[in-house]
Amino acid sequence: MLHEHELGRQHVRGMSDSVAAVRGGDATAARGFVEHAQAFIALLRERIQKEDHFLFSMADQAFTPTDQQQLLEAFGRVEAEHMGKGTHEKYVRIADELAARFNVARAEPAAGGCQGCRGR
Repeated sequence: MLHEHELGRQHVRGMSDSVAAVRGGDATAARGFVEHAQAFIALLRERIQKEDHFLFSMADQAFTPTDQQQLLEAFGRVEAEHMGKGTHEKYVRIADELAARFNVARAEPAAGGCQGCRGR
C-alpha cells in the first residue's frame, strides 16, 4: 500500500506539471493532465476498496471497543486542536453534496459499530 502512495504522488505531480505546461502555452499538455487524472482516480478507487473491505475490517477485529473509543477521541482532539472544530463534518457534507450531485451512492458505516467516518 505504501507503493500506492508514491504512485498517487507521481500522478499529482504529473497533473501539476501538465497544468504548468498548459499555462506556459503547451496546449497538448492538457492530454497529460487527463491521463494522470484518470489514473489517479482508478488508483484511489482501488485503494478505497482495499481499505473498506480489508484494512478497516482487520483494524476493527484487532482493536477492542476501548481502543476504538480512544482512537475516536484522539481524532477529535486532532481535529479540534489542529484543523478546527467541525472540519470533519464540513468535508462529509461536501462529499454528500457531490455524491448527490453526481448520483454516486454514499458509503454507510460498516456493520458492527465501526467508529469510522459515518460512525461519529
